[in-house]
Amino acid sequence: MSKNQIRIFLVFLSAVITFCASAQTNDAEIFNQATKSTLVTKSKHSETTEGILFQNSGSEALVLKHSQSKKYFFNWVSFPRLDRTGDNSVKLTTLMETIQPMLPNGFALEGRSDRDLITVSAGFDFFSDDWNIDGLSHIRSTRGYIIEAPFSNNYMNQDSSYILPLTGTRVDPSTPVEVYYNGDKFNFVGYFLPEQQDPLRALQHILPNLKDIKAKYWSAVKLGDCSSSTWISSKPYPIKYGDMIQLRACENAFDFTWNNSSTAEQSRQYIEPEYFSYTEKPDYTPVFIQLDAEDNPTEIGLFVDGSCYGAVVVEPSDSLALIRGFLEGVPEGDLEFEFYYGEKKSGRANRVRVRNYQVYSLEKQRNESRKIKRSENSSYYLVNLKSEALPEDQTLRPTIQLNPIPVTNASVIQMRLPDDCIVYLQLFDAGGRKVKDLYHGNYAKGNYEKQIDPHETLLPGVYLISGFIGEESFKQKFIIKK
Repeated sequence: MSKNQIRIFLVFLSAVITFCASAQTNDAEIFNQATKSTLVTKSKHSETTEGILFQNSGSEALVLKHSQSKKYFFNWVSFPRLDRTGDNSVKLTTLMETIQPMLPNGFALEGRSDRDLITVSAGFDFFSDDWNIDGLSHIRSTRGYIIEAPFSNNYMNQDSSYILPLTGTRVDPSTPVEVYYNGDKFNFVGYFLPEQQDPLRALQHILPNLKDIKAKYWSAVKLGDCSSSTWISSKPYPIKYGDMIQLRACENAFDFTWNNSSTAEQSRQYIEPEYFSYTEKPDYTPVFIQLDAEDNPTEIGLFVDGSCYGAVVVEPSDSLALIRGFLEGVPEGDLEFEFYYGEKKSGRANRVRVRNYQVYSLEKQRNESRKIKRSENSSYYLVNLKSEALPEDQTLRPTIQLNPIPVTNASVIQMRLPDDCIVYLQLFDAGGRKVKDLYHGNYAKGNYEKQIDPHETLLPGVYLISGFIGEESFKQKFIIKK
């Protein structure tokens, strides 16, 4: 019997197995075959239990396990143990030969190329028993990959999971990892330290060199340019042996070694939303949601033109939540949000659609009342969904300051502009007579300084600075003393 005949037979056999198994319980376990200890328990609760990489004395295996609600499963993984020396690569097709059960049609891997960071991929064709390689022919331990496993095509139906035995040697924990720079493109990086830890601690030495960090269920971005030290981060999930994380460099390529904080981090499982349904994709756009942390909804959904494209389960004490927005290929429209409270309360429905909200402007460094267009294609969004708008930060308004005080002919007028704007400021004496123009014209965002009386012609007395900066009028009195 040929390979293709065997495969066609297995397709038929799997249909029989699936029918017979339909009356069985959905609860199941995966065991470490050497120790008989339970590694993963699959229950009716919707906690995600995929991507577990476990060890015993002589072998390891990558377990791909999906949640019950998904036909397609995407896992962000790396391969710390391979049959190679150092960080040399191995052939993808050779690595995948031992996966159990056999590879399904549509099983695929995605990665990023070195240096230019373009997408590379490989997909398996079940009926031709061959791989379609598009740039991804080899695997390295220091790089990361997204695996797409279509469980609807799992012909052997073994608990809706795949197991890939890993043999060879673990990559040395001190092996340098290359991070390349190419504009807004991300590096796919593998984590290969045996210790599970907080990802920000694991990366703490290179945070100044990074612009964005993205894991499957967690994300952090730097607010401002590369000189900024201010980050916004959702609550991190521990990074563990065999994970992949995405890193975007600020301006230059660099190498790093993973930091070992020596502080063990407890596991925390991601809980899938149950009320909102959507189609997961390999990658996502981080949408950070600022909340009151008082009477929070149970879940928040992200919508465009009436369809849901991501959601998150919210804890009662959360002041910041992360929606993974699966926005690639979504038609044009405004981003809207929906709160689901789980139970009705007096004066409030259990579902509330939010169409008006505030969005943080990186350029203006403040929240703006506006709607996000899907076509903006930003690398992330920071949305304020608090019940009351945040008070305006006075440090972001135009300011005028006289220095030093008491004012003399040598004192200067210091002006700070948070945005480009038109400025027209004049100096008047106590009788209301114009003395001179101070600033007049279009000025770029920045700080300006001008001496009040460089020629020492002003007499002691009361003076007034009057005019406007942008749309704001401005008046300030001061006294010159000799």
